[in-house]
Amino acid sequence: MIADDYDRPMPEMTMTVEISGLPQGGPYRERLEEARNSFESHMESVEAFEVEGTSYEFYENIPVWVEGSLFFDVHHPPGSVGPTGFRSSTVWEIHPVTAVEFIDPVR
Repeated sequence: MIADDYDRPMPEMTMTVEISGLPQGGPYRERLEEARNSFESHMESVEAFEVEGTSYEFYENIPVWVEGSLFFDVHHPPGSVGPTGFRSSTVWEIHPVTAVEFIDPVR
């Protein structure tokens, strides 16, 4: 999930973002694989925190630029997916992600 402001404890606007599994082939496999590899490579050096009662990995305050398809997930209404306190505030998702760029925050 991403948020509208990485520097607030609980942002008002959040959105589910999914880096999908890879297809066997096809014209978009390379682009999807690049996004997946970029994410995995960066996240190897970031420490996750745990939330009791969940099997998710949580990370906080990571500025990121994400590209992908805007997806209206009618099967997941706002607040229905994810652990309490970490549920998307919109039905809209970015799915699949086609590019990920991690941004060094300038303060």
